[in-house]
Amino acid sequence: MELLKFMALELTTFVLFFVLSSGITFALIILLSRAGIGSIIRLCGPSSHLDKKNTPALAGLGFMLLMILAIPAFALMGHISRPVVAIIAVSLIYGAVGLTDDLMKIFLKKSYGFKARYRILLQLVIALMFALWVRANVQGHGIAVPGVLPVWIPGYWLVVIDTLLLVGFVNAFNFSDGLDGLAGGLGIICISALGILAWGSNLNIYLGTWPWNTALLPVALFVGIVAGFLIFNWSPARIFMGDSGSYALGAFIGGYAITTGLHIGLIIAGFVIIVELLSVVIQVISFRTTGRRVFAMTPLHHAFEVKGAKEVPIVYGFWLAGVICAMACYFIFVLA
Repeated sequence: MELLKFMALELTTFVLFFVLSSGITFALIILLSRAGIGSIIRLCGPSSHLDKKNTPALAGLGFMLLMILAIPAFALMGHISRPVVAIIAVSLIYGAVGLTDDLMKIFLKKSYGFKARYRILLQLVIALMFALWVRANVQGHGIAVPGVLPVWIPGYWLVVIDTLLLVGFVNAFNFSDGLDGLAGGLGIICISALGILAWGSNLNIYLGTWPWNTALLPVALFVGIVAGFLIFNWSPARIFMGDSGSYALGAFIGGYAITTGLHIGLIIAGFVIIVELLSVVIQVISFRTTGRRVFAMTPLHHAFEVKGAKEVPIVYGFWLAGVICAMACYFIFVLA
């Protein structure tokens, strides 16, 4: 009976925020379109993307509003906790950084906002503050290693690991947001895998951040918000999440992984997202050191476009790869 109760609670959370997300996203499409606020498309990107320049790109505003509403909603359900509030808080802060970047692009009519070095520095400071908070407030915080018990607790090095992982994943998720539906779908796949691991008490990896029976509530919140958005983001997209959305969602997934100790799980389940970041890093290093490009274009999904692949099949292919990584993550932890 208790299991059914919490399944109903998680389903209610998903349905509630799916409906709210759908409504808010639709309202944003109308408001932003009437205001004439469209996307600023990078001229160095695929030429086919120039047709998307009038598509609104501030869906992240809706994500942030819904995350704020989630705090009183969870409190009314009787399942609010400090780690949940911390995850939402770091998501909102990263979302605010992304929103500033979005607004600079829109009003300055440029394809970039903050200079990269300033943006990374600010992200590192935010991530460090979150990592220090987790170390001080999450009892038994460590890294779950498949087949190894108890969890690995590398002292203050864990703060460094948490900081770098959060910043890295936020930027990786941001880079994966380049095709209609791509980032949203990969995000749902990744956090669902992590949620199943955190919820599965028989895996003996859960660190006690929340009671096992509420570990899926943040996942239900995330999936509800993103699924409601994907209705309008599927090809051809009527709205984009923007940096405000990709930063907020990336921070949410990263924060959830860190507070549950599933750092390794995040790397495995989110490997496709991480590869998007690695493709950019490899391209930049190669070009600056040898003057040659490894990929036709980065992030990686653009390389497939340049080679002639259509947008929708690329998205399906990346989603399939994401599902394979998520399944691999589950079986690695279960069978280890």
